[in-house]
Amino acid sequence: MSGTTAGFTVRGRKYGRHPAEVTADRLGDHLQEWPGKFSRAERAAIADVRIALQRVADDKPEPPAPAECGTVGAWQRHRRQGEKPCAPCKAAKAKEMRDYRTKRQQRDAALTSPAQGTSTKEGRR
Repeated sequence: MSGTTAGFTVRGRKYGRHPAEVTADRLGDHLQEWPGKFSRAERAAIADVRIALQRVADDKPEPPAPAECGTVGAWQRHRRQGEKPCAPCKAAKAKEMRDYRTKRQQRDAALTSPAQGTSTKEGRR
């Protein structure tokens, strides 16, 4: 039951094997390490759990499809792969940055509103 999956990511960390596969192998190791410690019913239950864990490890989901050009995700993919972003991707990234700057300017303007008389930075002591 070892080595059936290659390269698995959990919470951003890359592992060589699926965690369910590792757990299944550890259960098998415990059965071999302590053969007299488990009753026949316990051994059967552990075998069932190992089979279920291996099914989980073998049925991992397909990786997501790459982002289509014209999106910020595709712009990031181009950059990650060392490519020059295409025109639609550059336009999508430019629009995102324009929107970001507009929101930031609006936020900063609200902090220094003339209704308050002074900015919040100047008003603090």
